[in-house]
Amino acid sequence: MKKVKYKGYVISQAFNKHIMITKDNKMVFHASTTKRFSRKELKGKVDWFIRFFEE
Repeated sequence: MKKVKYKGYVISQAFNKHIMITKDNKMVFHASTTKRFSRKELKGKVDWFIRFFEE
């Protein structure tokens, strides 16, 4: 499992390609994907989440 800490969130991608964003040990977002993401791309998903759900 790949995990990245970024802007107070932890985003991880499991072997089945699902991504999960957590904050304070609580899941705030989950999605099934068909692609393996790089660390840079995972950070981009956190930026997307903040832009659309935290404002």
